[in-house]
Amino acid sequence: MSVTNPVAGIIDTRVLGKPNHFSGREQEFQDFKFQVIVYCGLLEAELPPMMKISAQQEKEINMGPLTADQQNKAKMLYYILAMLTSKKAARLVRKEENTMNGFEVWRKMMNRYEPKHGARYMSLLNEVLNPTFDQKLEEYEDGLLSWEQKVMDYEDASGEKVSDNTM
Repeated sequence: MSVTNPVAGIIDTRVLGKPNHFSGREQEFQDFKFQVIVYCGLLEAELPPMMKISAQQEKEINMGPLTADQQNKAKMLYYILAMLTSKKAARLVRKEENTMNGFEVWRKMMNRYEPKHGARYMSLLNEVLNPTFDQKLEEYEDGLLSWEQKVMDYEDASGEKVSDNTM
């Protein structure tokens, strides 16, 4: 089933710009991930759901079983990630230089920067349970938005909802 992109051809990505480069600093990954998913969605509506599926895979994603269309999308994602990474993150991308399999690169990036294990969940939960808010009104709102995002990140990663009983 093909998903049409309602904004394809309407938005000029040359004017819109590209996401910021990602060098591999862990604290920058959440923003990079969000921007790349949105950017890919602007270019190709099917890419974000395919990226989500790729990130959930435990085993290596090979190009062989993919359809020609899926292989083209994997290469598109590879090119995007190659252009938007540097340093340590770019080395991770270059490991797939022979296959240009962007889905495998994305899977590896997600495993590296958002691993699925208890220690990560505990760290996220700790950030949720111990928020820090600035006393200045302008900064307080940003801190609150950041905390709400951490709650969503924890819930997405762990599959568990934060309830009043958790707090």
